[in-house]
Amino acid sequence: MYLTLILLPLLSSLIASNRKCGKKAPLLSVICLTFSSILTLLIFYEVGINNSPVILKLGNWIDFNLILIEFNFRIDSLTVCMFLPIVLISNLIQLYSLEYLGHDPYKTRFFSLLSLFSFTMLFLVSGENLLMIIVGWEGEQLCLKSFNNPIFDTYYISFVNLYYLESSKLKSTQRIGPHNIDVLCVIFGGLLGDGHLEKRGDSYRLKFTQSNINVEFLTWFWKIFSSRGYCNVNFPKLTRRNPSKYRNRATFEYNLNSYSFKSFKWIHEEFYKDGVKVMPSTSFMLQYLSPLALAVLFQSDGSAIKGSGVRIALNNFTKSEVQIFADFLKIHYNLKTSIQILGKPVSGDPSRGYIVYIYKESLPIFSNLIKPYMVESMYFKLNGY
Repeated sequence: MYLTLILLPLLSSLIASNRKCGKKAPLLSVICLTFSSILTLLIFYEVGINNSPVILKLGNWIDFNLILIEFNFRIDSLTVCMFLPIVLISNLIQLYSLEYLGHDPYKTRFFSLLSLFSFTMLFLVSGENLLMIIVGWEGEQLCLKSFNNPIFDTYYISFVNLYYLESSKLKSTQRIGPHNIDVLCVIFGGLLGDGHLEKRGDSYRLKFTQSNINVEFLTWFWKIFSSRGYCNVNFPKLTRRNPSKYRNRATFEYNLNSYSFKSFKWIHEEFYKDGVKVMPSTSFMLQYLSPLALAVLFQSDGSAIKGSGVRIALNNFTKSEVQIFADFLKIHYNLKTSIQILGKPVSGDPSRGYIVYIYKESLPIFSNLIKPYMVESMYFKLNGY
């Protein structure tokens, strides 16, 4: 019963992060914490009120010569007094969040992190020695950082996703999401550039290509996707470019394809109208055109003008659509921009082939926004800022 109390929040976290559970994941997570709350009350009566401390001996951490560090949990009156607020408050928060976050596409991340936080706190307060306290403390800090850091690798979610999202285990229609906010921002930034969301039956997959000279950026992009189960864990192969299409440029490239997701449909509807890529709505940009998304776009399609500002190529969009993007940068990021023509129409379409130029005076602001999310080898594109 005592060990079950400690492990139930961990089970709750794994269930919430398991995409195979779909929309039922938050409810199943709450059920696990509810059982944990019931056990907490029973243990509080047995240990706290009746003053019957319990020690769970599970083995040894280290047993070497004179060094012996045991893996034990001590549950006494003080411990169960800490169990009560940890488990009960977490359970009440999750119960409230079922309705409060009912329409939030990222609610499973919240439920998973909160349950994992509860587990690490129980581990911390019940650990019998300093090593167990340190492990619990570091785990609790990991959870707190994961709540707010947009590119923080939540490894426990990544492990579950790698198992449940592998192409040999799930059909595309079973990969339903919801999708992490940082993943959505990376997809958004990639699609604003040369990325493509390919329709495959009733599902969709992201196609992203980079030349071999940008291998470090593509590696960063691939790690974000592969660590969360969105693409193959094997690094993309190097292929030869079409010489007639890319004259006097790098002749090799990497092609990264995600797995197919039925739940990418709403993204496809924002970016494509009648098979043609369009600029998404302003409300969509408000949600997903974050500094992380800008960093992805700039690393993919940005360039520096020596002694001047920088530019972002938006070749796939019309001038009016590029103007929407430039206005957004001005209003929401206070960047001074202008629209310039690329020099020649893209694919023979005179309505497309424009860039957004960011003036030199705005580069300090722009650099502070996106540099924390950039690969170091791409810093040269910021013109020294």
